[in-house]
Amino acid sequence: MDGRERPVEAGLDGAGADAVPLRLRNGPGDGWMRALWIGMVSGGVAGTCVDLALFPLDTIKTRLQASPAASGVAAARSSTWLFAGLYRGIGPALAASAPCGALFFATYDISKHVLFASDWFRELERASAKSNTSSHVKIATLGIHMTAAMLGDAVSSVVRTPFEVVKQQMQAAHAPCGVVPSASMLAQSMWRSNMRGSAFYGAYLSLLFRELPFDLIEYPLYEYLRSKESAQGSGSVWFKAGCGVLAGGIAASITTPLDVAKTRIMLQDQRAPRYTGVAQAINKIWKEEGASALYRGVVPRTAWISLGGGIFFGFYEATKALLQPQ
Repeated sequence: MDGRERPVEAGLDGAGADAVPLRLRNGPGDGWMRALWIGMVSGGVAGTCVDLALFPLDTIKTRLQASPAASGVAAARSSTWLFAGLYRGIGPALAASAPCGALFFATYDISKHVLFASDWFRELERASAKSNTSSHVKIATLGIHMTAAMLGDAVSSVVRTPFEVVKQQMQAAHAPCGVVPSASMLAQSMWRSNMRGSAFYGAYLSLLFRELPFDLIEYPLYEYLRSKESAQGSGSVWFKAGCGVLAGGIAASITTPLDVAKTRIMLQDQRAPRYTGVAQAINKIWKEEGASALYRGVVPRTAWISLGGGIFFGFYEATKALLQPQ
């Protein structure tokens, strides 16, 4: 799971004084730790299922975005190469999917617990109750969800980065004879030749700079779509899922240039890097290849995240239902 298949609706259950999750306020004595464990397991299972189902779209996206100067990328224009070995790199992806999903949701839920239990939020609730208005609480609740998601991304990306680098190196490898180095061989080679791991974590910021803007677009957009819901009742689960899928797809398309920059940084030779950061990479790609190069892979990326949101939501809720006491 690349972080972005995780749909916003899996964690954002509504914004408002009456929608603040009680389990996040009451603490461990009220089943909070069990709820945290269920969220971690459900997130890990759902992320793994998304990877298994939609990994080919991720591979196609990576190959479309790869630098023209990279080894064999000229062959990407050939449909034979573009669609060959679509599950190449699935090993590192699966190895990272469950632990990173669990780590994200652990950080996400703990952050929400701390922020919702804080004195400033409780004071805001009391003030809103006195004035009979919930607008400030709604805004604060949305901000808490966004902050928790960004913290989750920051923590989980530390673990995800090395697996993501190896995965994309395998996806973009062009082997005429069909022989591609294994994940372990590639990781060992990169570790030995690139200053003790700088090839892995040199790309951390590029991954984070893709994730954080995505959150800043997806969460408010999701809440806007949810606000169009009928005033009669809270709406169906599938309506919320649809809002998450649409919000994720739009955010994915808008942030594609950041994803292209991340891909180029992760695929470059760290001993002689062409790109030194996200902003420099975007500027260099724009000048040398044109604006259209910044949107390579936008279709598979948007489809992957939109479909991934729906698949994730289904498996996340199904796993939670199995783990929760009846």
